[in-house]
Amino acid sequence: MCEGRLGLGKELFCSDRTFNIQEEREIALTSYLASQANKDPFGGNYNLAEIINSANRRRVNEYYLLTKAMEQLALKRDFKWMMLTLSCPPNYHSNPEIGQNSFSGETPDSAYNYLNALWRKIQKHLGKNYEAYVDYFGLRVTEVHLDGCPHWHVLLFFRKGLEIELEKKLRNIFNKEGLRPKNHFEENKEKIIGLAREEGSGLAKISSPASYMFKYLAFALASDGKDLTPAQTLAKRHRCAIRAVRKRAVQPIGMEGILEKLRLVKSSLTSPKASEAIKRLARNLVVSKDDPGRHAKQLMALTSFIDVDHARLEFIRETYTNRYGDELQRNTAIRLIEIRNEKPQHPRKGAVALNYTSIKKRNSGSDTQDKFLQKNDQINLSSPSKVTCWLTRKKIREPPWLNF
Repeated sequence: MCEGRLGLGKELFCSDRTFNIQEEREIALTSYLASQANKDPFGGNYNLAEIINSANRRRVNEYYLLTKAMEQLALKRDFKWMMLTLSCPPNYHSNPEIGQNSFSGETPDSAYNYLNALWRKIQKHLGKNYEAYVDYFGLRVTEVHLDGCPHWHVLLFFRKGLEIELEKKLRNIFNKEGLRPKNHFEENKEKIIGLAREEGSGLAKISSPASYMFKYLAFALASDGKDLTPAQTLAKRHRCAIRAVRKRAVQPIGMEGILEKLRLVKSSLTSPKASEAIKRLARNLVVSKDDPGRHAKQLMALTSFIDVDHARLEFIRETYTNRYGDELQRNTAIRLIEIRNEKPQHPRKGAVALNYTSIKKRNSGSDTQDKFLQKNDQINLSSPSKVTCWLTRKKIREPPWLNF
């Protein structure tokens, strides 16, 4: 990208050398794992090489199912949705397909840093009035231009009114940074913020958000295979361009912690230490392929999990030492939160009471102390105070403020 070797009519997405190195690593890993065998939660045999080869295809299905579950949760909360496209300024593009070349030698890392900084500004502004997961959530997919410069497609479900704040913030950012042509936001607002049409009586009546995201997911998470079509090879080069800089192709928004709990719940099926309640929850999420109603059951279970079930779970953390000798903590398992119904404890005789009145009702001996207390002192003792402990620890002793 920095050398200007990528782009239309040149090497696409990533250099040929980078692509060949990535392929050699995948071939070596697949040949090693081909001899490894194991059993799935339903007792079926598989080898790890098959898992690696189908991993990306499975990830596409999982993220598509997650998007469908987000749709159901958005319908329940009466949320709107949009497709937000965040891109880098022209000076980050080494060989732009449209417009004049104004490349300033920026690296792929600097392009990702720009997108991260832009998203942090948006989140910080939204955080003043809106809360992630409660008021908005979604999914972000990375797509790379032919010249290697990344941009983000963000599917966002949100509470009504958020789109106004988002539009104001983006307009303000683009006008202040001075890296884009004048009136860039106004001229491209519909491409940057693609709001769903208000037709129909709900999200289901509008074109599905999941259908918009599927093409980006399928391209970002291209499946592997021996005989690839030209389109699959292109998609694989696209994925290689993201992997080469060690960035995420897909990132959920507003679901931090929830998906970590989901992963640990699913892994409990093969854990002997997991409780039966956790395994029962996992069986609803991991449905056998032979079940004819598998997709509907998984969607219902996942929607319930991200809406309600995750709140009843908590992480089990352990302390470990990293290679630098630092002690850190990590999540290793999951458990149900115990709800304790404790009976109210009544104060015992001689315990520290809140005020003088409660002491007088509980201890008949306190009547003898009334004659030592002036009327004003009794009024002061009617509110909680630390000095009331003198009346409960030793009844015959006068409070210190009465020793004149």
